[in-house]
Amino acid sequence: MSWHPCSCCRDCPHCLGGVAPREFQVEIAGVTAKAPAECDDCGTLDASCVVAPTGDGVPGAFGGCWWDYALETPVCDVARVVLGIGPYTTIPATWIVIVYLVDADGNILAAAGKVYSSDRPACLVFDGETLGALTFYAVGLGCDVSGSSVAVTALRPCGEE
Repeated sequence: MSWHPCSCCRDCPHCLGGVAPREFQVEIAGVTAKAPAECDDCGTLDASCVVAPTGDGVPGAFGGCWWDYALETPVCDVARVVLGIGPYTTIPATWIVIVYLVDADGNILAAAGKVYSSDRPACLVFDGETLGALTFYAVGLGCDVSGSSVAVTALRPCGEE
Protein backbone atom coordinates (compact mmCIF):
# COMPACT_ATOMS: atom_id res chain seq x y z
CA MET A 1 0.00 0.00 0.00
CA SER A 2 1.37 3.44 -0.82
CA TRP A 3 0.96 6.02 1.91
CA HIS A 4 -0.50 9.44 1.29
CA PRO A 5 0.92 12.42 3.18
CA CYS A 6 0.14 12.17 6.88
CA SER A 7 -3.51 12.93 7.44
CA CYS A 8 -3.36 12.21 11.16
CA CYS A 9 -6.39 11.03 13.07
CA ARG A 10 -9.70 12.28 14.30
CA ASP A 11 -11.88 11.39 17.21
CA CYS A 12 -14.68 8.97 16.39
CA PRO A 13 -16.29 7.28 19.40
CA HIS A 14 -17.81 4.64 17.11
CA CYS A 15 -14.39 3.18 16.19
CA LEU A 16 -12.32 0.85 18.35
CA GLY A 17 -10.16 3.01 20.62
CA GLY A 18 -12.25 6.09 19.86
CA VAL A 19 -10.13 7.21 16.88
CA ALA A 20 -10.28 6.91 13.11
CA PRO A 21 -8.00 7.96 10.28
CA ARG A 22 -8.57 11.47 9.03
CA GLU A 23 -9.02 10.05 5.51
CA PHE A 24 -10.18 6.78 3.96
CA GLN A 25 -9.92 5.48 0.43
CA VAL A 26 -13.25 4.19 -0.90
CA GLU A 27 -13.09 1.80 -3.86
CA ILE A 28 -16.20 1.11 -5.92
CA ALA A 29 -16.21 -1.58 -8.61
CA GLY A 30 -18.70 -3.45 -10.78
CA VAL A 31 -21.19 -0.66 -11.56
CA THR A 32 -22.57 -1.06 -15.09
CA ALA A 33 -25.26 0.49 -17.28
CA LYS A 34 -28.78 -0.86 -17.06
CA ALA A 35 -30.41 -2.25 -20.19
CA PRO A 36 -31.90 -0.21 -21.69
CA ALA A 37 -29.33 2.35 -20.56
CA GLU A 38 -30.61 5.06 -18.23
CA CYS A 39 -27.11 6.51 -17.89
CA ASP A 40 -24.23 5.83 -20.26
CA ASP A 41 -21.58 6.90 -17.70
CA CYS A 42 -22.24 4.21 -15.05
CA GLY A 43 -18.78 2.68 -15.51
CA THR A 44 -17.27 6.01 -14.43
CA LEU A 45 -18.53 5.27 -10.90
CA ASP A 46 -16.01 2.40 -10.76
CA ALA A 47 -13.32 4.44 -9.09
CA SER A 48 -11.26 5.09 -6.03
CA CYS A 49 -11.70 8.30 -4.06
CA VAL A 50 -10.36 9.74 -0.82
CA VAL A 51 -13.05 10.83 1.62
CA ALA A 52 -12.24 13.53 4.17
CA PRO A 53 -13.99 14.57 7.40
CA THR A 54 -17.24 16.45 7.14
CA GLY A 55 -19.84 17.57 9.63
CA ASP A 56 -22.59 16.87 7.14
CA GLY A 57 -24.04 13.42 7.21
CA VAL A 58 -26.85 12.14 5.06
CA PRO A 59 -30.36 13.43 5.80
CA GLY A 60 -32.29 10.92 7.90
CA ALA A 61 -29.26 8.70 8.52
CA PHE A 62 -27.86 7.63 11.90
CA GLY A 63 -25.71 9.86 14.09
CA GLY A 64 -22.08 9.06 13.58
CA CYS A 65 -18.76 10.15 12.12
CA TRP A 66 -18.78 11.27 8.51
CA TRP A 67 -16.33 11.53 5.62
CA ASP A 68 -17.18 12.92 2.21
CA TYR A 69 -15.94 13.24 -1.37
CA ALA A 70 -17.67 15.62 -3.82
CA LEU A 71 -17.46 14.71 -7.49
CA GLU A 72 -16.38 17.60 -9.72
CA THR A 73 -19.26 16.84 -12.05
CA PRO A 74 -22.12 14.51 -11.01
CA VAL A 75 -22.09 11.07 -12.66
CA CYS A 76 -25.50 9.45 -13.23
CA ASP A 77 -26.88 11.88 -10.60
CA VAL A 78 -24.22 10.88 -8.02
CA ALA A 79 -22.73 14.10 -6.62
CA ARG A 80 -21.06 12.79 -3.45
CA VAL A 81 -19.58 9.62 -1.97
CA VAL A 82 -20.21 9.62 1.78
CA LEU A 83 -18.70 7.26 4.38
CA GLY A 84 -20.44 6.94 7.74
CA ILE A 85 -19.43 5.05 10.87
CA GLY A 86 -21.88 4.92 13.74
CA PRO A 87 -24.42 3.01 15.80
CA TYR A 88 -26.67 0.59 13.98
CA THR A 89 -29.98 1.68 15.37
CA THR A 90 -32.03 -1.47 14.87
CA ILE A 91 -29.79 -3.72 16.99
CA PRO A 92 -28.36 -2.60 20.35
CA ALA A 93 -24.56 -2.69 20.79
CA THR A 94 -23.81 -2.87 17.08
CA TRP A 95 -22.10 -0.48 14.69
CA ILE A 96 -22.22 0.06 10.95
CA VAL A 97 -19.71 1.21 8.37
CA ILE A 98 -21.62 2.40 5.31
CA VAL A 99 -20.89 4.12 2.02
CA TYR A 100 -23.67 6.16 0.42
CA LEU A 101 -23.89 7.45 -3.14
CA VAL A 102 -25.80 10.72 -2.80
CA ASP A 103 -27.29 13.16 -5.33
CA ALA A 104 -26.97 16.97 -5.22
CA ASP A 105 -30.16 17.24 -3.12
CA GLY A 106 -28.89 14.83 -0.46
CA ASN A 107 -31.01 11.89 -1.60
CA ILE A 108 -29.40 8.48 -1.12
CA LEU A 109 -29.23 6.68 -4.47
CA ALA A 110 -27.40 3.53 -3.33
CA ALA A 111 -25.45 2.25 -0.33
CA ALA A 112 -23.23 -0.59 0.83
CA GLY A 113 -22.66 -1.35 4.50
CA LYS A 114 -21.30 -3.83 7.00
CA VAL A 115 -22.59 -4.35 10.54
CA TYR A 116 -20.14 -5.05 13.37
CA SER A 117 -21.66 -6.74 16.39
CA SER A 118 -18.80 -8.09 18.49
CA ASP A 119 -17.03 -4.78 19.04
CA ARG A 120 -16.67 -1.38 17.44
CA PRO A 121 -14.95 -1.55 14.04
CA ALA A 122 -11.15 -1.29 14.08
CA CYS A 123 -11.20 1.69 11.69
CA LEU A 124 -7.45 2.35 11.88
CA VAL A 125 -6.55 -0.98 10.29
CA PHE A 126 -9.08 -1.15 7.47
CA ASP A 127 -7.21 -2.43 4.44
CA GLY A 128 -9.68 -3.23 1.70
CA GLU A 129 -12.46 -3.78 4.28
CA THR A 130 -15.28 -5.17 2.14
CA LEU A 131 -18.71 -3.64 2.67
CA GLY A 132 -20.46 -5.75 0.06
CA ALA A 133 -22.54 -4.73 -2.94
CA LEU A 134 -24.39 -1.47 -3.39
CA THR A 135 -28.16 -1.63 -2.99
CA PHE A 136 -30.78 0.86 -4.11
CA TYR A 137 -32.65 3.35 -1.94
CA ALA A 138 -35.98 5.14 -2.53
CA VAL A 139 -34.49 7.32 -5.27
CA GLY A 140 -32.93 4.78 -7.62
CA LEU A 141 -29.56 5.09 -9.28
CA GLY A 142 -29.79 4.75 -13.07
CA CYS A 143 -27.12 2.03 -13.06
CA ASP A 144 -26.96 -1.70 -12.40
CA VAL A 145 -25.25 -2.31 -9.05
CA SER A 146 -26.04 -6.03 -8.71
CA GLY A 147 -22.41 -7.01 -9.40
CA SER A 148 -20.84 -4.12 -7.52
CA SER A 149 -18.52 -4.10 -4.53
CA VAL A 150 -17.33 -1.42 -2.11
CA ALA A 151 -14.16 -1.54 -0.03
CA VAL A 152 -12.65 0.90 2.47
CA THR A 153 -8.98 1.40 3.36
CA ALA A 154 -7.57 3.54 6.18
CA LEU A 155 -5.03 6.03 4.88
CA ARG A 156 -1.90 6.57 6.96
CA PRO A 157 -3.20 5.46 10.35
CA CYS A 158 -2.07 7.36 13.46
CA GLY A 159 1.55 6.89 14.38
CA GLU A 160 2.63 5.67 10.94
CA GLU A 161 5.61 7.56 9.55
